[in-house]
Amino acid sequence: MKKNRKFKKCCSLALAGLIALELSGTALAAESITTVPTLEEELATLERQLAELENSLQMEQDKTVEQKKEADNKLDKWNISGDIRVKWENSEAGGKWKERARLSVNNDINEKMSFYTRWSMMEDNEFGLSDHFAHKINTNNTNHSVAKTVYPDLGATDSGWVSDAYLKVKDSFGANEIVVGRFGQTFGATGFWADEDAYGGIDGIKMTFGNKAKVTIGYADFGANLDYPDFTSKNVQTNDYLGDAYLVKPLEEAYFLNATIPIGNAVTLHGMMLKEKEGDSTRHTTGDAYIPYYDEMPSDYDLRGVGVTAKLDKNFTFVGDYMVNAANHSIYMANGTWGGNKVGSAEEGRYVRQEYDDQKALYLSLRYKGAKWGDQGSFGMNLDYRDIDAATRSNMTAGAYYSLNSMLYNPYSSSDNTLVSDGIKGPVIGFQYMITKDIMLQGMHAFNNKQSFYDYDYGKVNGNYTAHSDLKTEDASNYTFVSLSARF
Repeated sequence: MKKNRKFKKCCSLALAGLIALELSGTALAAESITTVPTLEEELATLERQLAELENSLQMEQDKTVEQKKEADNKLDKWNISGDIRVKWENSEAGGKWKERARLSVNNDINEKMSFYTRWSMMEDNEFGLSDHFAHKINTNNTNHSVAKTVYPDLGATDSGWVSDAYLKVKDSFGANEIVVGRFGQTFGATGFWADEDAYGGIDGIKMTFGNKAKVTIGYADFGANLDYPDFTSKNVQTNDYLGDAYLVKPLEEAYFLNATIPIGNAVTLHGMMLKEKEGDSTRHTTGDAYIPYYDEMPSDYDLRGVGVTAKLDKNFTFVGDYMVNAANHSIYMANGTWGGNKVGSAEEGRYVRQEYDDQKALYLSLRYKGAKWGDQGSFGMNLDYRDIDAATRSNMTAGAYYSLNSMLYNPYSSSDNTLVSDGIKGPVIGFQYMITKDIMLQGMHAFNNKQSFYDYDYGKVNGNYTAHSDLKTEDASNYTFVSLSARF
């Protein structure tokens, strides 16, 4: 009996153990089933987060690339260029080395608007001179004439002025192009009076209309970089100030027009006009007996001009300009015993008025082929003829004071392919050759020329002292220049 009881007890314990094991296995299985989906979810979450992070990183990378591309595009729009020229010139006065250097920046703001500026660092500055030292001289005193003689640096041209700074707008207000700011303007066929590639310095606005036939009209101040006129007394030049007399620049505010009209495929006609706004002339009356008496004129410049460009064949081109300054240039001079009386006073009979003819200028050029920037080996030759009236003299008195009235604009404004100066008449030959696509060799030679000028005489005529201005002509010295220019 005892054995049976023990057996039953062992069986009961074994059965209980099996039941416990079974229950334990079921619980573990249940626990395993519950844990596996949680890990999968976590892995899926991590994968989703990684994908989102990769997408975010890709977006940032794309944004950076786009920003860099935009910055590069902006940099590409800023086009920096420039040119430098070294020139040797020679006349009977001797030889001189000169240099010109300019830096330009252009930016296309959008499809219709652009910005351009040009910094003129040197304008045919003579070697050895610096405008930096000229500023150390006090020019606001009557000793300026002496200083200008002693210190040649006062004539230096390395002052580094901004010759151009303008906004250009296309297709607005009915105009093909509107330019506002400081700019250059080419007049006529040859650009002998002004050429926009050679010079800027015109502050104002201009509008261009038309495609084939073009008309440019504008209003601007041309005096940005003009010198005040010199007074000369007994061969000593003075600037800006003499006694109680103050001077203004010869050309300031003016209306202007320039037109080009093609006639067929071979001929283009040119027309221009420039009328200085009426106001103060170059000279002011002061009434001081010891300085000049000034004949007030409403303006110093009243220009009208015509020109032509004619393609004679595939190699030869003829260009020419004719210009007249219709401003009334005249002077009052002592006539009789000098009494120092102002014109218009009771003693007016002591003065005589002398009027000058209209100043005229003619520039003709026959050109063979032509050197072209960017075309290595291209070359050209030219034969020119120029006839420019002498600058008139004003304000002559017993003391021989006078100033000069030129119809030309500026010593640096004319085209690089022309040679002009007051009172010059005669032929010029020249050549151009592209050594590389960015370097040009150029030369011009003026020969057998005549030089005209107005001379002053004062003395007794029939017992009275009389002043008069006479046009005289003499042989001009030959002039030669050779230059090497580079663009970048």
